[in-house]
Amino acid sequence: MNWFKKLLASKISVNITIVDNQPNDVKTSTTPQVIQGPIKVSHIRKSNFRFVHEEKTDHAGHTRSFYMTEEYKDGRWAFVSESLASDKEKAMALHLKVLEKGNLEDSSTKTIFWEGLGIEETKQWVALQTKEETCKQ
Repeated sequence: MNWFKKLLASKISVNITIVDNQPNDVKTSTTPQVIQGPIKVSHIRKSNFRFVHEEKTDHAGHTRSFYMTEEYKDGRWAFVSESLASDKEKAMALHLKVLEKGNLEDSSTKTIFWEGLGIEETKQWVALQTKEETCKQ
């Protein structure tokens, strides 16, 4: 949830530009609209592996470059031991070997039901959603 707190603290603003010559099936509105049905924002991760470049400086002040593969496991990125190399091309070949051995199926789907709503907005959203659920039953 740390990423979520950082997102809220960043106070990102979004500008929406409406083009005059829009297609006929696009409806424009300047006021909020009630959308029927559950609202979902989905993020699908295709792989839990990433290729990383890191520079390390030893106690004598010499800087060396390393390339490696990291795997996302248990909520954090962890180094894959057989993928470390100081040569980028060799590290890429090792990365491909790790990918061939690893499980690359669509691994996780995250569904966000709401994000960044204030207390009152959240209460209203929950009331609308629970009203929908009771109507369906």
